[in-house]
Amino acid sequence: MGQRLRDVPIRAFFQILEDATDPLVLPRVDLAPDGLATFSTTARFGGVSNSLTGTGVTAAAVKADFFSAITRWKNMLHTDSKTPLVDDSLLDEITLFAPTGLLEAFKDAFIRTLVVDSGGDAAPSNTIIESGFKINMHFTTYLTDVNDWYLFLPKAKHKAIVMGGREGLITREFDSSNSSEQAKIFESFFLAAQRWGFTSNLPWPALRITNT
Repeated sequence: MGQRLRDVPIRAFFQILEDATDPLVLPRVDLAPDGLATFSTTARFGGVSNSLTGTGVTAAAVKADFFSAITRWKNMLHTDSKTPLVDDSLLDEITLFAPTGLLEAFKDAFIRTLVVDSGGDAAPSNTIIESGFKINMHFTTYLTDVNDWYLFLPKAKHKAIVMGGREGLITREFDSSNSSEQAKIFESFFLAAQRWGFTSNLPWPALRITNT
């Protein structure tokens, strides 16, 4: 039971990512403050969206889409349509969530180095590693779409998805000392309850890469 209670925020987080329905966690996923879904192809941040169409799920495609995501963040603007929304310092570190089936492709794209033979000289090369990005990768079975993946800026103070406590943890235990019903069956009963609230903030620190 404690494990299931602990998993509720995780399940809610991925439910919001995929705009899914789960009556046992969130009966519905609310829209972001700008009236759009958490991830939308509609232009919102200075004329660009936070959902990109990917080019595939091979290592080469993942690399290309990663740099497209960086460019998308660089193109986001404040409401004055002039001031950059994402400071370059926020791009130093990126957290990534992907389905477990993409593990091999992402390792090839983000971790492994390829030997490049040029004029007889072999040298390891990986453009993402060489770019100096710190990548925190998480692979999960909570993502039901096996081709989509998500990027977040952990250094951003403004969070794309937020969780707040509604009611603290309440516990009750019933046994023969305080319940005549439990005394009859020689069993004890433990109850735990807690309420959280989950919502999408203005989600500019998060990007989705979709693939068919």
